[in-house]
Amino acid sequence: MKRFVYNSLSLSILMAVTLTSTTASASTGNPHVNQNGYLPNGAKVATYANTSSSALDWELWKDGNLVTSGKTVPFGQDATAGEYVHQIDFSSFTTEGGNYELHIGSDVSYPFMIDASAYTSPMYDALRYFYHNRSGIAIETAFTGGGLGSYQPNSIWSHPAGHIGVSPNKGDNNVQCWPGTCNYALDVSKGWYDAGDHGKYVVNGGISAWKLLNAYERAKYQGNNLNAFGDGMLNIPESGNGVSDLLDEARWEVEFLLAMQVPDGQELAGMVHHKMHDEAWTGFPMAPNNDPQQRYLVPPSTAATLNVAAVGAQCARIWADIDSAFANRCLTVAKKAWDAAMAHPSVIYQDGYNNGGGGYGDSDVSDEFVWAAAELYITTGDSKYAGQIDTTLYSGDWGWADTKAAALMSLVTVPTSHTSSLAGQAQNTIVTLANEMISIADGQGYEIPIDQYGYYWASNNGLANKLMLLATAYDHTDDQKYIDAFAKGVDYLFGRNALSHSYITGYGENAAKQPHHRFWAGALDSNYPWAPPGAMVGGANAGLDDDEAKKTLSGCESKPQTCYVDHIYAYSVNEITINWNGAFAWIMAFYDDYATAGSSDNTGPTVMMTTSTVEGDAPLLVAFDATGSADIDGDTLSYTWDFGDGNVAFGLMVEHTYTVAGSYTATLTVGDGRGGEATKTAIINVAAANTGALPGQALYEQGCLGCHGTKGDGVISFDATKTSYKGQSLTDYIRDQMPPSSPGSCDADCATQVAEYIRSWSDNGSGSDNGGDSGSDNGSDNGSDNGGDSGSDNGSDNGSDNGGDSGSDNGSDNGSDNGGDSGSDNGSDNGSDNGGDSGSDNGSDNGSDNGGDSGSDNGSDNGSDNGGDSGSDNGSDNGSDNGGDSGSDNGSDNGSDNGGDSGSDNGSDNGSDNGGDSGSDNGSDDGSDNGGDSGSDNGSDNGSDNGNDSNGSAGSDGDNNSESDSTQISFGSFGHWMVLLLGGLVLSRRRTVK
Repeated sequence: MKRFVYNSLSLSILMAVTLTSTTASASTGNPHVNQNGYLPNGAKVATYANTSSSALDWELWKDGNLVTSGKTVPFGQDATAGEYVHQIDFSSFTTEGGNYELHIGSDVSYPFMIDASAYTSPMYDALRYFYHNRSGIAIETAFTGGGLGSYQPNSIWSHPAGHIGVSPNKGDNNVQCWPGTCNYALDVSKGWYDAGDHGKYVVNGGISAWKLLNAYERAKYQGNNLNAFGDGMLNIPESGNGVSDLLDEARWEVEFLLAMQVPDGQELAGMVHHKMHDEAWTGFPMAPNNDPQQRYLVPPSTAATLNVAAVGAQCARIWADIDSAFANRCLTVAKKAWDAAMAHPSVIYQDGYNNGGGGYGDSDVSDEFVWAAAELYITTGDSKYAGQIDTTLYSGDWGWADTKAAALMSLVTVPTSHTSSLAGQAQNTIVTLANEMISIADGQGYEIPIDQYGYYWASNNGLANKLMLLATAYDHTDDQKYIDAFAKGVDYLFGRNALSHSYITGYGENAAKQPHHRFWAGALDSNYPWAPPGAMVGGANAGLDDDEAKKTLSGCESKPQTCYVDHIYAYSVNEITINWNGAFAWIMAFYDDYATAGSSDNTGPTVMMTTSTVEGDAPLLVAFDATGSADIDGDTLSYTWDFGDGNVAFGLMVEHTYTVAGSYTATLTVGDGRGGEATKTAIINVAAANTGALPGQALYEQGCLGCHGTKGDGVISFDATKTSYKGQSLTDYIRDQMPPSSPGSCDADCATQVAEYIRSWSDNGSGSDNGGDSGSDNGSDNGSDNGGDSGSDNGSDNGSDNGGDSGSDNGSDNGSDNGGDSGSDNGSDNGSDNGGDSGSDNGSDNGSDNGGDSGSDNGSDNGSDNGGDSGSDNGSDNGSDNGGDSGSDNGSDNGSDNGGDSGSDNGSDNGSDNGGDSGSDNGSDDGSDNGGDSGSDNGSDNGSDNGNDSNGSAGSDGDNNSESDSTQISFGSFGHWMVLLLGGLVLSRRRTVK
């Protein structure tokens, strides 16, 4: 099937098309077929124009291969086409595929498809027509295509908002009445432009909105797949709000209709203005935003008032469970309009306001009274409306001026207990009319319910309206004859007609390209676009009501089906309007629903995804929502969320907290349970928190504290007993490896960064604990580390330890502390000491020493301090602490403590010892530390000090020491850093740095 797809190549081809008539010989594209396609299990019939009275051989080919064949059935003369025709029925062939062609001798049809989804794209394209013709809103590139339609967004169809008061426009937000008719103004900025012009008409807008809303109600109560109209299906600005896109689109027009009501306090209050449009006609081409004409409200009419009463009542019941405030507004306006119409039943539109817009005169409003009464009665159940309802109807010809059929269709479509009797009567009337249509179609060579006298202005709309009744008859009888008659009518619109011309833009090898439209005027000016797919033109019209049609088509009247030309100026045959496309959208929706009901084919779901935010500091809470995701087959959907950080969740709406800085791709996968899936992603950017700290492992992953690997060393093994690496001090090595300004990395000196992070970890109590053991140490390594345990820990030797538990911790809490007690101890005895001897000191003796070695240090420098004060303390108390602040900890910052008590001690005994060993160490390493971190630590760095470079005394409170200068980082700080950074990995463990 060759479908007109709008890409750069096809657009250039379109722009090269000249203004020519399509009244080509009937043999062009003969046999005449539905150029869009046929349903696999539906009627498949073509018409062949040939004067032979004998059956002829036909063949069906696909891609150069013969797939089936048969004999034509001579029909005879078709008066509407002016030719002798045969019919070809190949319904028994059901194999799906594209690029089929019918051959009879040397004559070949246009290509077509056989596919159960042949009418999915036409349905969505027909509905998208309305967004393109909105008033009062910019038509944005992002919404000019997409959804489930056949074409993608393209800037050629975009334009600024029309009629919002931006020069040269005269805005629709403050429209005055026609001079001399009233003294107020209305804001009527919404709505759809009616046709090729920029007028907005209530009597045509009313029936147009009703058709879309009835399509929704039909799908809800009689159809198989309401989800076809789900949120996101059309890709319009409102997509994602949780409401059906069809309803969102219809609401744009309904809001205009409601706004056209005469305000309270005015003469004829409650009545509705008939229309509004330009003071004078504008020329071609013209975008809505370039219209310079003054615009006016035309006086009210009873017809317009009843249109608003009908659509307002319909709106009220549809939105009752969606937007109750809007529903109430609709019903209030509808009731007020009904009462006003009853008080003024004969206010008929008068000519005299037609210079800048269409007339839309209607002198018989009896049908509008029936329609409005039916809608109000269905919605309210108020018996005062029932007496106005008449279910008789004698013709299937109906439209904006003859609306009783709309009343009948609503009665049979929307089930209520109070309308059941009327619904039965309406159904009988519709079935009777449908039977009459079939009788007419049987007498036509092209099998449509239009006879010799049915080719008037908008004959295609007349046909589509009749197809709506045939479809409704099928809904309530399941009689195959109605769906077959319906299908043949659709065939006509897509090319099975005397001209082999598809009247739907974008569909068919020989499709309409030049509809009468001021903006879609590519035929006149290459700076303007051609019409997008899905617009239905008016069709054959024997009246020849415009100059171009008269000039080109004169003489066609005796064969009215040929009275058509694809020319932008031939408005009486080639215009497009909202009410015609409303009917076309309705029948496409019905046909697609029928085609996919019970089909074994599975159409995958569509996915919508919204997030509460996409960036922020860690920890970042993001709410994810899949509302609007839908499945055209009506399948139950599943929702799987992959947050991109190793976590997943399930459900329509979920929340997730990102704790680690980085850029994450969150992916939503929507499944339909039958193998169909659709995905959508969002990038979530998480920055490091401005205060506090991320876990050491996360910082390592970021590269901020893992800067040692940025030059590709790959695997680096650290040993906390060493102070150098590759011949350099660790401080110098880290600084050398740090890029000066690397994205995602620290761009300041590593030493300063590490100090800041360690201080933050201490503040938050995060850095000294690991699992059940305290973080002061394990085994023979210094009390600031290691293994799986935090750096203050434990093992038997830790100078801050108590027996098996770390002197910096007890139980499951970190070695820095638990609660108010020092992480080094809990109880009356300092966790740094258990036994008789204070490792660091108890009392006036300096706990930094035990025997010859300071309990806080071993080596030339006292691990508890460097300077006059013991590294475990500053002041009269020893560095392990005795009192509120231990030398092993000071304030809340000590890596071994969180709280007011010393990380090494709480109580009278100092925390630098365990048994007879120095509280600073047991084993080969000094328990308080060797180098920078004493087992008793303080501040963010080692409270006992750090080598020679402490900026402050280790025994000081809070942040003393620990702060290395801007050019160095102590080994003790490095030990804490590595412990926290690697999240419990033994320091000797190797890690690949990426």
